[in-house]
Amino acid sequence: MSAVDDWLGASATAPATASAPVDPVDAWLGAGSPAPAAVAVPAHVATPVARPAATSDNLAADLAAGGAAPGTLGDLGDIASAAAHGVGSMFSNAANFAERNVARGANLVPGVQGSAVGNWLTDTANRDTAAQAAADQQFERTATPGQQVVAVVAPMALPLGGVMRAGNAVRAGVGALPGMGGALGRMLAAGAGNATNGAIMATGAPIDPMQSTGLQDFKHVGVGAGLGALLPAGAAIATRTASGVQNALQPVLSPRSYVGNGLAGAVGNQAADVASSIRNAPTYVDGSTPTLAQVAGTPTLVATEKAARTGIPGFAQSLAEREAQNNQARWDALTGVAQTPATLEAALRARNAAVEPIYDQARAGMYEVAPELESLMERPAMQQALARGVAIAQNEGNRGIIPGTEAAAAQYTNVPTGGVGFNGAPLFQQLMTRAATPGAPPQISGDVLHYMKLGLDDLEASAQENTRLGPTERAAIGQARRDYLNWLDEVSPSYRQARETYASLSPAINSMQAGQSIVNNVGGLGRSLNTSGAPLISAPTYANQLGLALRNQEFGIEPAAQQTLENIGHDLQRSTISNSMRAPGSDTAYNLAANGWLANQLYGPNFGGMGSAAKSAAALGATLAGHPMVGLGILGGANRVGQMVGNRLNQQLADLLLNPSGLLPYLDGRAQAATLVPNQSISSLIGDDAYPRALGAGLRFFFQPSAGQPNGDGR
Repeated sequence: MSAVDDWLGASATAPATASAPVDPVDAWLGAGSPAPAAVAVPAHVATPVARPAATSDNLAADLAAGGAAPGTLGDLGDIASAAAHGVGSMFSNAANFAERNVARGANLVPGVQGSAVGNWLTDTANRDTAAQAAADQQFERTATPGQQVVAVVAPMALPLGGVMRAGNAVRAGVGALPGMGGALGRMLAAGAGNATNGAIMATGAPIDPMQSTGLQDFKHVGVGAGLGALLPAGAAIATRTASGVQNALQPVLSPRSYVGNGLAGAVGNQAADVASSIRNAPTYVDGSTPTLAQVAGTPTLVATEKAARTGIPGFAQSLAEREAQNNQARWDALTGVAQTPATLEAALRARNAAVEPIYDQARAGMYEVAPELESLMERPAMQQALARGVAIAQNEGNRGIIPGTEAAAAQYTNVPTGGVGFNGAPLFQQLMTRAATPGAPPQISGDVLHYMKLGLDDLEASAQENTRLGPTERAAIGQARRDYLNWLDEVSPSYRQARETYASLSPAINSMQAGQSIVNNVGGLGRSLNTSGAPLISAPTYANQLGLALRNQEFGIEPAAQQTLENIGHDLQRSTISNSMRAPGSDTAYNLAANGWLANQLYGPNFGGMGSAAKSAAALGATLAGHPMVGLGILGGANRVGQMVGNRLNQQLADLLLNPSGLLPYLDGRAQAATLVPNQSISSLIGDDAYPRALGAGLRFFFQPSAGQPNGDGR
């Protein structure tokens, strides 16, 4: 027997002079003799125990008493016992593997083989191996299938991250070697690391006492290393193959998902924001529906819409129809505020009928020129308004201003009475020749006061339009008008009532006037029409006309009308997003290029037709099968396959671009995936060492020895 044979079999027999007798198992392992009839079984071996069957009656009684059925407790005990055996067997076999190879290594040292130390190492390894092998065989014979499954699966729950660290160390070491920086080097380094993991996990596989332990160790480690290296590579190949097939089939079987996921992928990390924008997009105008690009407002989707306008047949027409629909909705909202000229005229007549009698009553009176008014008249703006008011009143034949009169004292004269006094002087009598007059302050007519108010109105309006006036001067004119109206409302309750009535009836009229002003300026003669023949409302024109219509509205317009007019502006502004990108129509971050080589070969670049490789292979196959005409047909007509798929995808893309809510499921999926921990797969959820644990369980099951009789090989 050679030294190598001795090392593989660890079968060196103890010399005759050994002090301790040779154990039958040791003798069988070392000399190849048959296995003994019985071997001690470790305590962790699961042995079935007879127990009463659990019935519904005693189960109910036990549960009512606060306990569990005997059968249930027994099942739990069996599971625990099987799990303990599985864990203990793995660690014990791994420890025995180490013992055997330590003994083999020591016996290779000159002078150790056959010595007391060498024999002790060999005997201890053989004895421990035999005991564990017997325990594994007894468990195999007596355990139920369920217990056997538990014994295989239980070790997978153990933290075995150290195995991964060993493999990672090997991978790092191989990858650090010169020339291993390329793709092939990385593949070889990964294979070496995985092989290390597999070899380590194989050491926990059970030993068959019918065969040589050395050969089994070599086989276990070799198979473990091979599987450890090959399975990940095979899984990667299978994954890539499945991915390629899926990429090829998805455009055919699920075109909407294909396009939806493509758009969501193009948006990338903005998926959650885009989804939120779609959900929270305001409806400015009933009947006006924005496109996906207008709602999302991202360059990617704006470019996609721009590219689709020229690249997808019929999409430009769909966009034109959508734009015409939205334009009509805005026009309907605008005319809803403006109503008709007849309606406006009726409202004006109703307001005049309500306020004119009250104004007439106020204008018919005469009012003293009080000191407060005289103070106001010192202001230049008031003097201009007074001159205009007096002129209008006098032109209408009104009195205008009545000057005031000063008070005059009574006048007296002395008239002789004809008599004489004591001194002989004549007597006189004093008689009043003119009575005293109290005098009167100057008065101003209500007409003049009213025309002064109108003059101040015109003066303030002119000041707003006069760009040569500074803001301070405009503010002074406005303040003079307000102070005058406050005084007038005080001295003339009728005038105040008339103004309040006028103000309460004005917002509705002002709303119609503002709306009709915008209608006339936006849709008047010479204005552009859209594809449906309706006046085209553009964002810049509308914004300008809205500002003009709302300017100088003293009493404002109705809140609902103002909200409607402003919402039309917001809706128009949002529509300009579609034209915000000036890049060429083909400049887009997203396109319908086939996903993956296989799909590209089946459907062609951009789904224009089957790729040359696929067409050639399909045509050759048909020709070799005896159908040359079919082969020619494939070469000539296979492009229709890609074009048909491309047309279906284009339809789905057009629909998603026009209906933003359809993209929400794909955006949500993309956003949810982005929030997960990187590489959070099933294996990472149960630990980075999930793969070696699974491999170890598979190897223990694969190398499980049968519970038969020894074959006498012994090696």
